[in-house]
Amino acid sequence: MTAPVCATPDCGRPAVAAVTTTQARISIRTDRLADPATAAAWAAWLRCWSCISAAVDQHVALGQAVTR
Repeated sequence: MTAPVCATPDCGRPAVAAVTTTQARISIRTDRLADPATAAAWAAWLRCWSCISAAVDQHVALGQAVTR
């Protein structure tokens, strides 16, 4: 079984969660990512912890820019 990898371009680190952001919310899912079928279904959104942190930071910064 191949472990899922982070979908952020040029990252290559092991994926730990699926993260999605919309204007209103951030969603982070970590359940069952060891299952290849689940990982494949989330492939476009899989991220390592560093990339999840960056995505959340960007989401918060964009939200602050909108509310100013």
